[in-house]
Amino acid sequence: MESLGTTNTQINSYIDVNHKTVTKEKIIDLCARRGFVYPSSNIYGTFPGLYDIGHLGFLLKENIKKAWKKRLLGLDRNILFFESAILGPPILYDAVNCLEIFDTNVINCLVCNTTYHEFEIDTKKPGGCCNKLVWSAPRAFNKIFTSNIGVSIKLTPDLYIRPDTTQSIYVQLKNLVEHNQKQIPLGITHIDKVFRNEVRPHNFLFQLREFELWKLSWFCKPASADKELEFWVDQCEGFIKTLGINKDLIRTRINSKQELAYFSKGCKDVDNYFKGCVDIEYKYMWDWKDIALIAYFGSEEIQEHELFSGKKLSTFDQKTKSFFYPHHIEPSMCFERLLFTILYDAYHEINTQDGFRVILKLHPAIAPIKAAFLPQNKEMSESMRALYNDVKKKNIAVEFDDQGSIQERCYRQDEIGTPVSFINDLEFKTNSCILVRCRDTNKQELISSDNVLRYIEEEILNQQ
Repeated sequence: MESLGTTNTQINSYIDVNHKTVTKEKIIDLCARRGFVYPSSNIYGTFPGLYDIGHLGFLLKENIKKAWKKRLLGLDRNILFFESAILGPPILYDAVNCLEIFDTNVINCLVCNTTYHEFEIDTKKPGGCCNKLVWSAPRAFNKIFTSNIGVSIKLTPDLYIRPDTTQSIYVQLKNLVEHNQKQIPLGITHIDKVFRNEVRPHNFLFQLREFELWKLSWFCKPASADKELEFWVDQCEGFIKTLGINKDLIRTRINSKQELAYFSKGCKDVDNYFKGCVDIEYKYMWDWKDIALIAYFGSEEIQEHELFSGKKLSTFDQKTKSFFYPHHIEPSMCFERLLFTILYDAYHEINTQDGFRVILKLHPAIAPIKAAFLPQNKEMSESMRALYNDVKKKNIAVEFDDQGSIQERCYRQDEIGTPVSFINDLEFKTNSCILVRCRDTNKQELISSDNVLRYIEEEILNQQ
């Protein structure tokens, strides 16, 4: 099959693919240029740690979430879905000393007023943004946002804006088990926003004040905890790899004793893989960074909530006819961080005969747009739009674009990760054929225009 040299505009073949020069700044530029992610309220200035997700970013995130839900539902395991209130009383977090996790000491540069964690700064040496030796005294700071109920002015908060979702799961565990007629082992999964007043948010989507967190609280009997931890490490790692991320850049790493999550069962023997917390990490150009955490929390938090609330939270075992406190294993992922990782991994710089450009090699299962319909000229727009409408009626995310040159439109679709583009012109009208162009290879083939929907279903949607 010839290239589009048979038409008015030629699209050149690829000469080189380079993924070794990807930087965080290039991903930030792509996100802003193509509408994946925007700085929040940007017309009023910069608000660090807050971002708005654009149309393409939203579709991409939704596809990632759908893929994860589909995986969970396909497991031969009891898994319940759950959504909790964003606001919670202080006792919900005080009961398990959760506030200690978010307690920190901060220190200010008295020249530029930049705030740092105390552990970041040696006050005996110049440092910070100004490289000066003028520091404030350390002061206590807690990263949990607070709020009040009613109109009266109060010195102490009535509510906390949740920094995490786990505590609500503990509180409702007994209800969820009884009302759904389930037994331990079972999992309760939660996908929703959490809020943390980070001291100095940076690194784009890596450290945010508001982000979407997925967690699964897997409750099991103590004797099976190690085996269950291994199972969920495998499931999380397997899921991340199904998203099309380069498997050679993913690793699992057990946390040291100093890194353990709060309340996690300690790594008594660091050489024993399944005793504590396990990070799933991705290798960026600058370093390995975690994109998922699987932690073993034991039963301490359930018992603390029982103590503070005065309500019995132990679980009845039908086989042994006795009560016990289930142990808790918690896989978790931040969807914004996963979104960045997918964009980073899919980002490729291409050298063509026309010069440098970008291709986003997203897996078809999560690509925000599955196919684009690009008429070669205005005369063919009507027939192409009819094909586009037929596919769109099937609730498939597709785009129609007849603005600008065919080359510009193809390159735009490559840059937003659309797997295939359909192109027609007068030459193909006589034989009722349409040209299919592949994003990753630039290869083209003719298919019958009657087979467009079947092609999308078999070549794109069946890869989900």
